[in-house]
Amino acid sequence: RVKESIVLEDSEIKHDACVLYSIIGWGSRVGAWARVEGSPTPAGSHSTSIIKNGVKVQSISILGKDCAVGDEVRVQNCVCLPYKELKRDVANEVIM
Repeated sequence: RVKESIVLEDSEIKHDACVLYSIIGWGSRVGAWARVEGSPTPAGSHSTSIIKNGVKVQSISILGKDCAVGDEVRVQNCVCLPYKELKRDVANEVIM
């Protein structure tokens, strides 16, 4: 399932994966049963961040070029720089 997202060229989203409010970079791979999701923002808002528990966090998830999300891994509100592989669940982080 892909909703409100941008999937760039040569990306692969495997069966039963879910991509919501995210940008999937060139050549990236999202594993089976994985979730890559951001948080929806109001239609009139142009902000890319939201406040959660008094802390400002990204409201979308972005995977850079040639990133890989493993099977059954959940990525929420993260920015992942190019050429990284995510093997565990992550939330509200910048992966360098």
